[in-house]
Amino acid sequence: MGGFFIYTLQKIMETERSIVQIGQEQQMREFVAITPVERRWEMLARVRGQINAFGTDADDEFMVARENGESQGIFKTWAAPVIPFLDTDRLDLLDSLWNDIQALTSTGLTFSQAVGSLGETSRDNSDGARALEQTLSHWNALMLQNPNKLQQSLERARTDSLLLDRRLASIFKDEQLSDDVSVRIRQLVDRFDLSVALLSPFYNLEALVGDAFGFEWNPFVQAQRNKSEALGSGGTLDMFALVMPSALKDWIDAESLNWNGLTWDAIHTRVNTLLHNGPEAQAIIEAAELSGTSPADILFGLNVLEWIPVRVGGKKDDLDQKEALTRLQAHIGKEPVHTSPNDHVVHIGQELNGLIRFMNWLPLVESEDNFTKGTNWTYASLCDTAAELLATLEGYSEVWNDDFRDRFLQKLLPQVKQLDAASVKGRFLLHLIKEEHRIKPSFIAVPDSENTNRVITQLAQMRSAASVRRLGDGIQPRALIGGKAFGLEELICNLPVEADVPSGVVITAEAIEDVLMANQGLWRLIVRLNMEGDIDAKVSIAQAISEHIHNLDIPQSLLEKILPEIADLGDRLVVRSSSSDEDTRGNQNAAGIYESVLDIQGDQFTEAMRTCIGSFFTEKAVLFRHTQGSEDIPRLALLIQPFIQGVGGVAFTRNLHGDTDGCIIELSHQASDITSGNGNFTQLKIDTDGRVQKIGDAELSEAHRNQIQGLVQQIKELKRVDVDLEWVVDNDGTLWVLQVRSLPHKKTSEVQVKPEFDVNLEAGQGFDELAHLLLTQEGKVRVILKGERNLDAFQGDLFKVIIQQGQRICEIWTEEAVPLTSHFANICGSFGIKLQTLQSHI
Repeated sequence: MGGFFIYTLQKIMETERSIVQIGQEQQMREFVAITPVERRWEMLARVRGQINAFGTDADDEFMVARENGESQGIFKTWAAPVIPFLDTDRLDLLDSLWNDIQALTSTGLTFSQAVGSLGETSRDNSDGARALEQTLSHWNALMLQNPNKLQQSLERARTDSLLLDRRLASIFKDEQLSDDVSVRIRQLVDRFDLSVALLSPFYNLEALVGDAFGFEWNPFVQAQRNKSEALGSGGTLDMFALVMPSALKDWIDAESLNWNGLTWDAIHTRVNTLLHNGPEAQAIIEAAELSGTSPADILFGLNVLEWIPVRVGGKKDDLDQKEALTRLQAHIGKEPVHTSPNDHVVHIGQELNGLIRFMNWLPLVESEDNFTKGTNWTYASLCDTAAELLATLEGYSEVWNDDFRDRFLQKLLPQVKQLDAASVKGRFLLHLIKEEHRIKPSFIAVPDSENTNRVITQLAQMRSAASVRRLGDGIQPRALIGGKAFGLEELICNLPVEADVPSGVVITAEAIEDVLMANQGLWRLIVRLNMEGDIDAKVSIAQAISEHIHNLDIPQSLLEKILPEIADLGDRLVVRSSSSDEDTRGNQNAAGIYESVLDIQGDQFTEAMRTCIGSFFTEKAVLFRHTQGSEDIPRLALLIQPFIQGVGGVAFTRNLHGDTDGCIIELSHQASDITSGNGNFTQLKIDTDGRVQKIGDAELSEAHRNQIQGLVQQIKELKRVDVDLEWVVDNDGTLWVLQVRSLPHKKTSEVQVKPEFDVNLEAGQGFDELAHLLLTQEGKVRVILKGERNLDAFQGDLFKVIIQQGQRICEIWTEEAVPLTSHFANICGSFGIKLQTLQSHI
């Protein structure tokens, strides 16, 4: 009796202290400015629980047989359709109706049925329910019509969730778990509950691409029904997970439940050798690029597949090594050709599904815990927390209500242990504790109502602290650092190539997003732009956005992070755009669309930032993305590097506008003259036998020519795709690599489509004249541009014609030679338009 009295008194005192602390923290929070991303997270924290959008108890992917003989779904029944509301900035709409929807789905209705019921029976909620349905319908239709927009939206959700997972895991690791079992259970419940909520975009993505239930507003379901051809069922990384262990068996140390002393030092040592090993190097480099990780992470994952005693992927003795390498070689560097938007959508789902599964076996952060505890792998904030919660509840069985303990231990616990997804185990335990109240009240501490706010504040601080990073600090997702920075990071960190890359500082896409979201009116315009389908309306919205960008406030707090980092880069700087849709291997490559600002002084830095950010919303950029069906919410980072004076240019392994084999090097007195298309340039064509054909009078030493040619050929052999490389030679003779990108895959017009008639445009003529002339005849067109012309301005005319009349233009001829890797040439290459010079045909 005395012990119980003391225990109860302690709980009362803890409760009183908690109430006082909560009041103090709430008062403090009222004085702190809440950022837009924190508001987003706070709403996500409220829209959690079983909702029956992607399945019901009867057809969930993971089910537990309950004591009454009924099955309970514990996976996709919890997935909430949050991504459409994040894309439309209407998460508040879902938040406002959540409790009412959940009350209806608890009776067995699906999410769709519950929303329909609200619209019919609840006068207070009918308008909101209709708005919710309209939001989902519009999002679904737009994504079906624009597969690239869908892929970018879902990749953004995946990347944001990955970064949150990493930060949540770090917070949890720093917070000591209590020895008091009641406090410990509360800590673990709060951790898991919040992680499930904040990572709900990831679980929405996972449910979308694996939806067998048939969610009404799922573009993948509709595309699957209407696809035009039989498609495989798995993604590229699914195949890699099955075959790579056999292909790289000589590099795998682990056995079933035995790491054999493997450490990260050993993995990095092995990778350094492996990357010089021909086909095996190509395979691991390809897997690293597809997953946005490092070769070391991939080798760890292959060891995990061997270490796990059950079969979740391939095993190293499944196939003959030579056969496995041959299978991998058939997929490296390849991109599918889609015959319809539906096929494209289905393929996106397959690739994302494969990527999600593949990431299960990779480390979230490199640490010895990856081996010794089997923790800190991807999805650690959920999986490690769930494992800890299960161990605690199993080890302290007295915490369960007396009338439930035996049922849990004898019937439910064996089923939970058999589930092969730790996060699913956690969801079921969370349901037992929070919804069914199966734990004795004395064994779960008083809820900390400020825990969510406290963790969200920490997440915001971590996001802000990571807004500026050094180039070369390690591979990061393309959606975080953009295409230019990703290409250089890959060169520095993943490829066994000796190349000098200038020091650099990356302002992340998260940081730029925070700057834009801080201006509420501006962000609403950006969201409208992204969801608009009419091109004239989009151009009008973009003009309004540009007016905002002109006076965009760059927070002093961000500048205070940037300026010390760039202080050692020199007095002359370059600010480069680095968007996630730049320098990609696919054909929606936005190379040449966004601006970089060259040779600036420190006091010009903020204006250069505005210029680069604003270039995402120019008419040219909006028109280009519209032709590609790409999204207009920027995932735009900025790359700051020293400005290097000297002869420079671009080298590439394939002529996008001809059939040249070998290497082509274009150079001028400054590398920017090549990419801009301004000024005179010299072209060197080096055939496969080493013969050099030179056009122009700029000089490049034989040593530098051989060095450049060797670099691009080595990168091409490692990645098995054609590449181009921007370079400059400084006054000391050092060759610097400024940019590396994979060239778009060949379009049909590169090899077989011929023009059926010519259209001549005189100097001063543009879109109106071109559109009128195209209306006079049908078929493929060669456009001949006469006289001097601003090709940068003509790009906009070209996009308008493509939007109105499709890709009828198959060739463009100019009077003056245009560098083959100028922005204009890149854009023509993206559309499969062959670029020729009239002089070469005279």
